[in-house]
Amino acid sequence: RERSRELEDKLTLMTAELEDSREKSRSSEDAASQRNHEFEEVQRRIVELSGKLQDVADEKDMLVQQVERASTHVQDLAEAQLRIAELEAAAGREIEACSSIKELEAQLGRAASEVEEARSKIA
Repeated sequence: RERSRELEDKLTLMTAELEDSREKSRSSEDAASQRNHEFEEVQRRIVELSGKLQDVADEKDMLVQQVERASTHVQDLAEAQLRIAELEAAAGREIEACSSIKELEAQLGRAASEVEEARSKIA
């Protein structure tokens, strides 16, 4: 009877230990499942952020191209402004030349008048 009692106590103790082990195992499985879920969430965020990073890289490339085009436009504008200045200077020289020609024509006209006046005095 005592032996039966000891075995029964031992069985009860072993059953409690088994239940405790099962509980620990369930707890470990739950923790592992939670870590797995967190890992999957981190992986999803990495994929999401990688996509955003690619979007930013694409936008940066687009902005670099726009800056390059703007730089080309600025250079073209500077060249056009230089050409305008050259044309304005040439036009100024032509206006001066026209003024000089008109002045010479006026002098020639006065000289012709003087020659005509001198001829009429001689005659």
